[in-house]
Amino acid sequence: SYYDRATRAFVWFGQGRTAGAIHRAVWGPGVRTRAEAFRFVEQEILRHAGPVQHVVDLGCGVGGSLAAIAEATPLQQGLGVTLSATQVELATRRFATSAHGGRLRAVQADFTQVPAAGGTFDLAFAIESFVHGSDPAAFFAEAARLLKPGGHLVVCDDGLTARGANASGDDADTVERFLNGWHLGSLCQHEQVVEMAASAAFDHVSDHDWTPWLELRRPRDRLIQHAVRWARPLPIGHPWWASLVGGDALQTGLLRGLLEYRCTVFVRR
Repeated sequence: SYYDRATRAFVWFGQGRTAGAIHRAVWGPGVRTRAEAFRFVEQEILRHAGPVQHVVDLGCGVGGSLAAIAEATPLQQGLGVTLSATQVELATRRFATSAHGGRLRAVQADFTQVPAAGGTFDLAFAIESFVHGSDPAAFFAEAARLLKPGGHLVVCDDGLTARGANASGDDADTVERFLNGWHLGSLCQHEQVVEMAASAAFDHVSDHDWTPWLELRRPRDRLIQHAVRWARPLPIGHPWWASLVGGDALQTGLLRGLLEYRCTVFVRR
């Protein structure tokens, strides 16, 4: 319900609209333009995974990342999974205009119960979707089922630092606003993520802290911060407003060292 009601606002008012992305821009090494910053995540996924032909996007949103990967490497099959019927509709439209559209498909499903044969894929990835699941252990178990031995799983998402996990006072309130505003179910520390993945037959290959490469407190973000502080006491129930409150808390948490944004790479044993 949250995504069905808010996705079109994410697309129309988000910073990645022109790049076809609803995830964040990452200004990593070699990035020179905003379009490149919005495609940095996908390029890094392919750099770690190598040539791939069968890919599943666990939490595909409107299909921007899967379409970008299909443009960068020849795929035989690309499957996007999302809970939202609205996102399936928008992703399907995007795929229809892609040169690789016939090989890309979006389905409405829980990413812990994907309607696909086990051992089918050589790459699975989750960009800013892992934290929204309610059962992180089930996420890794399903990813392990879907991947061939030697296949890569790449998770790019927010997580708690040690300070965030032990927060109190204003810091604890910041973490709670992020959790509630973005409807998060799996906000974990990095060590917990690696441990759960290991229990599901994944070897930890590498991880990269991309927090320093994010844009924080842009003029747009400062405007949202002032609006949130002024209007927080008001009974505004629209999911877009909740996402603004959560996004403001995320910015604060990243700046205070309560949260971090990481790319973690695993290989299926």
